Amino acid sequence: MAEKEILDIFKLDTVQDDEILRQLYGEASEGASQEASLQAWLSLLPGNISAMIQLALRQERPFLLPGVTPEMMAETNDTLPCMNHIEILYRCIAKAAVADMDTMAALIYVVDRAAYRFGASRALLQVLNILLDRAPHTPVAPQVIIRKARVMKDDGDLHGAVRVLDAVITRDSVWDYRDDDQYNNVKAVCVQIKGHILHNLGMWKDAIEPLVESVDSFNKIHDDKGTSSSLGLLTKCLKKLTMADYNEMKQKYPTMFSQSHPCYEAYVKGMDAVKYIVDLGQTLYVAKHQLVAEESLLMFALQKPPSLREFMWFQTIVADIKKTLATHETVSNLKSLETYFEFVKAIFLIHLTLYFSPFPQDRSLSKYLEQVSIELYRHLCSCQTRRQLVTNLEHTRNSVSFMNASLGILGLPMLQGTDSVSVNVEVSSPASDDSSDKTQGKADTVKESSKADQMSDKAGTVPAVQNPLAPASIQNPGTFPGAVKSQNPKATDLYSRKYIGLTVDASSFSTTSGSSSQSGSDGTSSKDPELVNLSVISVSATMEKFNILDLNSGSEILGAFNDKNTAPATLISGQTSHRNKTTSTSASSDKSLTDSSASRKSTSSSSGSAGLSSASTSSSRVSGESGFSFSPSPTQHSSSESSTSYVDLSATTEEWHNLTDETGELSPLVDLSSSTVNSSLEGLHFGHSVETRSAEEYLEHWEPPTVDETIKVNKALLLTYNPVTGDWLSQSTLVHRGQELDLGGNRKGNCREVFEVYFLHQDEPLGRYVCKRYWQQRPARYYQQDVVCQMMAGYYVTRFNQALHNHHSNIQMQFLPAAHLQLLTPDGLLEDWVNVEPYLHGDFIKLTNNLAFSKKGHHGEELATALTHFSYCESQGVLMIVDIQGWFPREGSGIIYLTDPQFHTKGVRRFSPADKQDEGMTLFWSKVHPECNSICSSLGLTRPQQ
Repeated sequence: MAEKEILDIFKLDTVQDDEILRQLYGEASEGASQEASLQAWLSLLPGNISAMIQLALRQERPFLLPGVTPEMMAETNDTLPCMNHIEILYRCIAKAAVADMDTMAALIYVVDRAAYRFGASRALLQVLNILLDRAPHTPVAPQVIIRKARVMKDDGDLHGAVRVLDAVITRDSVWDYRDDDQYNNVKAVCVQIKGHILHNLGMWKDAIEPLVESVDSFNKIHDDKGTSSSLGLLTKCLKKLTMADYNEMKQKYPTMFSQSHPCYEAYVKGMDAVKYIVDLGQTLYVAKHQLVAEESLLMFALQKPPSLREFMWFQTIVADIKKTLATHETVSNLKSLETYFEFVKAIFLIHLTLYFSPFPQDRSLSKYLEQVSIELYRHLCSCQTRRQLVTNLEHTRNSVSFMNASLGILGLPMLQGTDSVSVNVEVSSPASDDSSDKTQGKADTVKESSKADQMSDKAGTVPAVQNPLAPASIQNPGTFPGAVKSQNPKATDLYSRKYIGLTVDASSFSTTSGSSSQSGSDGTSSKDPELVNLSVISVSATMEKFNILDLNSGSEILGAFNDKNTAPATLISGQTSHRNKTTSTSASSDKSLTDSSASRKSTSSSSGSAGLSSASTSSSRVSGESGFSFSPSPTQHSSSESSTSYVDLSATTEEWHNLTDETGELSPLVDLSSSTVNSSLEGLHFGHSVETRSAEEYLEHWEPPTVDETIKVNKALLLTYNPVTGDWLSQSTLVHRGQELDLGGNRKGNCREVFEVYFLHQDEPLGRYVCKRYWQQRPARYYQQDVVCQMMAGYYVTRFNQALHNHHSNIQMQFLPAAHLQLLTPDGLLEDWVNVEPYLHGDFIKLTNNLAFSKKGHHGEELATALTHFSYCESQGVLMIVDIQGWFPREGSGIIYLTDPQFHTKGVRRFSPADKQDEGMTLFWSKVHPECNSICSSLGLTRPQQ
């Protein structure tokens, strides 16, 4: 029974073919014992894989050697050409489940890396759980246990991931380490993943410490792959730091960071990450690190005055990405969902780079490659919506054609194995998802559209391209009910631009509105509110201006920050240039809000700007000027508005487009005269243009096709917020909205619907994200205000956790990072808008609301009310966090992940309809928190006079 159960998990049938059985057992197939049957299957494996199994049984290495690649495991078996080594290993695992648990654990270890690469980790870990349930003392390699933590992280179970990692660090397993170096290697990986989790939560500055620690640890034991992974994560964090935070990190780690700008430091660290593994055959990780490095360089280049030197950086970006794309080589190498994701992202990044080129032919090609990226991403999304039914991505003739066309246009060879791709592809209807992912659609066999075979050979007379992946019976889930397209000409110009993660004027993206007759569920009108960019700096200014808080001690508190948490202007994204000098001012006075005995470690973190995207809070150009600028100090700007200056990409783009090359040394980023360009354009038959032999002329007049949008992909802008500086950042991306989630019970919101969502710039390609939309659509500023609230709450809860760290507590809180997505039509009109955040599953609970409710008696209620009290004191009475709800750890310790908070405010414009201001604060003190609890007392929090 155990064997059949495991084969079902791997979606394999019992072998009944007489010829295969004879090859395995000879004539004694009927009477073979379980042990003999296992040995017969093991004998099929080549010597190198058999040797790995023996090493695992002797517990000689906690991790497989870097040279053990998934491609090696995917090779066809010599004895049974109808199977590859991976399938044989799966069948051996099923046999060992009955015959030998130690061998079963060793086999899981050997196939783990290949299972992850080809999308089968969840199935393998399900089998691991069976093993541990039946034989809990079986030694399992740390690599496999850590893989479990990684997958839990990807699936949103951050509690579980941290718990698993802590168990590995404290040596709770029975694995026998050969020496201290092995254990230190394992510990370094665990610390690295913890840094990764902090990164995903938007706590980039906080993530740097564990990542630097892991780099040092990996270097000491000469683990190049581990060093590369940590450097890659550092790259992601660095490109999102403020200048002030980066300079602080430079002072703390002078041997690690030496560049003048965080984006350029990110580029250097990303290239270092590539160098460590370029010779190890790790094509996926080379591609990932290379892309983040090139994104960082593009962000850096666009913050410098346009010049021929900066254009050479564009050339570097395109050349480096082309090298990375060339490493994929075969169709089979792009079957992994994650590898294909990086391929699509690479094409999209080239599109963005070409968009800023001063050469018109580059910009024409940019438009074409954008649409190719959409088609490639559509194929990825069609597989992700049914990922529970596939172990890896199945390509069609259509998807391979788009991959080869994009390579050919860039002068690269087509993929090997193209001719072997089947015309037919098995797909399933997208399942109606729920929180437990138990509902799966039935697989249907769908033939690729025969229209592709009937297309004219003449470019320019091509019919609409059909999506061969989606059954016609599926209704398009991509358009939200009641979506309203923008008709504002200025908005059209705004959304026709491209953005690469730099600061923008958020008010430009906030002038949308829903139906004019709509009103919120709370009875408020949906008339456009004015966006309140509440930030640490603006709160500081409000405290100084109004001296709001009068505590029962009778003392007037003039400032909220001690000397380690001032909010100077240098927190604003920016750096000194040859034209501007830094303005250096301090925030208000340094009195503490807590008793002198309640000392707390305080740091000004850049946490929370968008743990979802490739966005930077680094230096910003002022419209029409070269160089960088700084906003005034907190005492010099309005308390309710953002203090930042922003990149005017309209001016930036125009300056780049008008760049002239008087030396005549420069040439377009992509050579359109290449024969591979013409053959790729002609072979793809995509869109329509004039009939010509010139690729340049063809692209100049090219228009995209009308596409079957059964699996709809939108162009979109990802807007993210930094709660410290008040910066908004914008990134051009692609989005697919999946099915609505059936959350059930108390997890279903009163005024918002929740959908699964995929977007090209999500931090975790295999991670899960959700988008939230008001049942009755509201203006975009309501959504942006929700993001401001959640990110600001994230800042305060980080401070709260730091205070708890110095007192007695076995539990912490953390708000999920949130961002705002604006979805566009193919012609650049605003179609709809939603907010996004990582998906979590677990026990969801509402601890307080924005009125008088609190869940008395619950273990988390005291923590929630203490957080509200803390935020009030920390902000000197400017705000308090209310409506605290989220996912509570079942063990009663760990981290409570929170979402959808609200604020009550004082001294600033009303924050939102849920902001009850004085009335709400009074209700909290009188009804929700009439007396301080032990946490308040231990933190030394004081109450206002009543």
